[in-house]
Amino acid sequence: VAFKINEDVFDFILSNNDKYSFFTNPNYIHPLTLKAKLTLSERRELESFNSRKHLELNIIGLATIFRGVPCFYFPVRLDYRGRLYCTTEYLNYQGIDLAKGLLLFSRGEIVNLSDQTAINYLKIFGANSFGNKLEKNKYLKNI
Repeated sequence: VAFKINEDVFDFILSNNDKYSFFTNPNYIHPLTLKAKLTLSERRELESFNSRKHLELNIIGLATIFRGVPCFYFPVRLDYRGRLYCTTEYLNYQGIDLAKGLLLFSRGEIVNLSDQTAINYLKIFGANSFGNKLEKNKYLKNI
């Protein structure tokens, strides 16, 4: 499946980060960085903060690089249970919300109002995305 960077969302994130804190400000220095001796819990908190900050900055950097690319693909691997995993480390559709929010399908499909099967699949997907379980057999009798 081909993806591209959602430029409208990317521009919104970059221009409104001060207001909504979508990602950590690159110039922000954690207060624990200035402390001479850290306890174990403080060290873990600082490591977690730094890890998250670097992850977010890598995602923003990759999104900047791929911004003008019309379509790109993610390499995946398949495990013995049949599950797919992205092999890319930062920007992928299985990553944090920042990464997922920046991705868009490069090639869309049109759902015609006359195609009842496609509309039913779209309804099932939407309901399941919000935690409502709908059974395919009940709503898609032709499939």
